[in-house]
Amino acid sequence: MYRLIFPSALLLTFISIVLLLLRPQTGMLFAIFAKPIVSMSWSHEVFFGLSALEIMGVIVPTILLIRMLVFAADRPRKMRYAGAWLLYIFANILGYSLIAANGQFMNAIAAFFKMINGFVAFYVYQVYFSERENFRKLLIVYLIAGLVPLFLGLYEASTGHQLREGIYEIRTGAEGVIRISGYYQNAITYKMIGYFTLTSILLYWCYFARHTLWSKILLGSYTVVCLIVIYNIYSKGAILTILVWFLIWTMSKKSFGWLVSIIMLMFVFNFVTGNMIAEDVATTFSHETAAVEGEEDVDRMFQGRVGMVKYIVNEWLRRDFVSQVFGWGELRGGHNDFARALATTGVFGLISYLLLLGILGKRIMVNARKNPMPLNVVALMIFVAWIADALGRDPSQWIEYQWWAWGFMGLAVYGVRGLSTDRQSDSLRKSIELGPDTSGTGRRILRKANGSARRIN
Repeated sequence: MYRLIFPSALLLTFISIVLLLLRPQTGMLFAIFAKPIVSMSWSHEVFFGLSALEIMGVIVPTILLIRMLVFAADRPRKMRYAGAWLLYIFANILGYSLIAANGQFMNAIAAFFKMINGFVAFYVYQVYFSERENFRKLLIVYLIAGLVPLFLGLYEASTGHQLREGIYEIRTGAEGVIRISGYYQNAITYKMIGYFTLTSILLYWCYFARHTLWSKILLGSYTVVCLIVIYNIYSKGAILTILVWFLIWTMSKKSFGWLVSIIMLMFVFNFVTGNMIAEDVATTFSHETAAVEGEEDVDRMFQGRVGMVKYIVNEWLRRDFVSQVFGWGELRGGHNDFARALATTGVFGLISYLLLLGILGKRIMVNARKNPMPLNVVALMIFVAWIADALGRDPSQWIEYQWWAWGFMGLAVYGVRGLSTDRQSDSLRKSIELGPDTSGTGRRILRKANGSARRIN
């Protein structure tokens, strides 16, 4: 199977580009479907040192940006938060220009366009998927896109066979636990795919699924697969994010019964498996508990990320004024998106990033509180996931993560036409129709599905 990945990635990338040029909405859907497969080819260079996934990360937003500029139909009528986005983009242009000037031109281009994917997704999702039927297609594509990688992850988790063995190094977590990562560069890709599949399952269930026994079995089984894969990457951020998601959803729906049931099932499963879950979680957070108890250096918390962030901050303090404001002219990570922004785009870039997150985050939280419809609540869940991962990774450098996160948050603040707040009102919408005014009184007929009618103003 591994030998098929590279040619498949090239073919899928080519088809995505052609469709984006001819039928952009279909092209975006196909790119979403293809991305999990394309990401498996991360180690294969195509040209100029770029892999197929990096080529997709550059060409997809480029095509869509050109279409947004040229065709009014490819951009929202009102581009909300455009000011915050443009400030953020301008800061990144300055920072990555310094990196390119220091001899890292191709790397700077690839990294900049990884970031720009978020801006593009935020607005093109509002154009292509803000109608009910198009939104349904989007969710279905996300559900299909997760099938191959998640079932590969399930195979790894259930058999203990590492797909990477003999191909790439095997990734380990705290105390040497082996993280499943399939053919991907690291385990975060499994986490991202698990995230977008879980949220798609939830939204499809709330808005489109017929609540039959078979749909419950299929979507329920798919949910279990997602959770098993996410659990087996032994990610602290993923564990905490899923727990917060459960709390957000429960509080928004004010239904605590199912949460109690899940907690009881976890206790039962932990007991049946001989305390396996508790031991795995304790192992995953072993460095953190040791640091809290004073047995280990605080810098080693979260796989040493605390120390990495402290190093970048101290290094920033040593730099000259221009470097502090606009960036060091180097590509730096640090496993923290805010530290990455500080090093790469300076304090100007960091402030613009925080401003964008603050403005959009406030709107998402207000929407979820005032109108806790599923899309608004899921947007809040996605925002929480982004913040959690920004503290421990660099989500603004992961293409599919940006499509999912900024795309769905953009849809939530823009709205999806024809999407009711619950299934009951959606059923009511389907059972009635407004008939034409035949009386000359300026009133219309509210005609029910059973044929009865009454006149309304």
